[in-house]
Amino acid sequence: TQVQGQAAKMPWQVEVLVGVDNLSQIMAESDLAIAAAGGTVWELCSLGVPSFLLVLSKNQFSGCMALQNAGAAIALESILQLEELLNGTFAKDSPSKIFSNLSSAASTITDGDGCERATHYIMENGNV
Repeated sequence: TQVQGQAAKMPWQVEVLVGVDNLSQIMAESDLAIAAAGGTVWELCSLGVPSFLLVLSKNQFSGCMALQNAGAAIALESILQLEELLNGTFAKDSPSKIFSNLSSAASTITDGDGCERATHYIMENGNV
């Protein structure tokens, strides 16, 4: 595909995975996620994965901006901005420092225990 062809041209190791059944494990082992700013971002945050996010739908905008303002992700206006970021910022600054800062901030956003807390609340208080 076009995405796989572009990934092969990158100066960094890039894998394009489709139809996986172990996404959480893959995320946890990743150095960086480039993702849409939808519901998956909360799992990325819970796992402390540094993320570059693209807003693909209007309802993703405010959450994406909140994550960027918290230092937990970098919002991209377009995929072209990603190329500029990789060639510009990473040419000047250490990617590992940037990724470490993003990871630390992301891991403070959510602890991954929301489902357990919601279940406990429902069991203690009845239907919501």
